Amino acid sequence: MLTWSPERTSKLPGEKLFEEISTLGEELMPTAHSNVSVFRGGVSLSHRELCQQMDRLRLALDRRSVADALEILERIVPDYTASTDVQTLAARCLDEAHPFLRLA
Repeated sequence: MLTWSPERTSKLPGEKLFEEISTLGEELMPTAHSNVSVFRGGVSLSHRELCQQMDRLRLALDRRSVADALEILERIVPDYTASTDVQTLAARCLDEAHPFLRLA
């Protein structure tokens, strides 16, 4: 039989107690439990719309269409902005030297 006894009951210096990840327009709402909150609001897609966008994303990736994939990602995740590296890759995909990554 295994037993476990925590040796430390306090957080370490710099250790986080929680993490918040939210999108624009969301607000923190209380729940029945005083230590638990949820985010509500913001831009959201219905389940059907999300499935349609995911299908479109899958097709764009199958075609290796970087521009289409980025556009769809921005619809699914409104706060998403492609990094400079991704934008550079998208621009390079236009170059015929990269035939497997060309934009559709």
